[in-house]
Amino acid sequence: MAQNNNIQKDAALRLALQREGERLRMPADLTERVMVRVREEAAPSEKRKAQRRARLFGWVAVAAAVLVAVFVLVSPRLRESREMALYEGSYVEEDGRRVEDYHLIKADIHEALSMADQAEAFLKE
Repeated sequence: MAQNNNIQKDAALRLALQREGERLRMPADLTERVMVRVREEAAPSEKRKAQRRARLFGWVAVAAAVLVAVFVLVSPRLRESREMALYEGSYVEEDGRRVEDYHLIKADIHEALSMADQAEAFLKE
């Protein structure tokens, strides 16, 4: 359908150029030269195709970099939230106060786990 439309436009342009050529006494091959130029400009050149591919590759590279950056930033937080879920409800008593904030008691929890591992290793010996 689009090709038929282009053929009709080409024919109309050729006819108009012939009429104008007769009226203005243009060279006979001018119509063909104009049509060749129109076709050349209408067809995407290899250079334009390469530029489009390069632009597309650039956007894909940017998107990949953004995804990697998001993963790098989110990954430690996800790991920490999983670790926090494991010890949910844990607490430490300091100076008669109950401390439940995981960030404050994380070192105490790891120390308690280390002591438990040492005691288990001692009992196995």
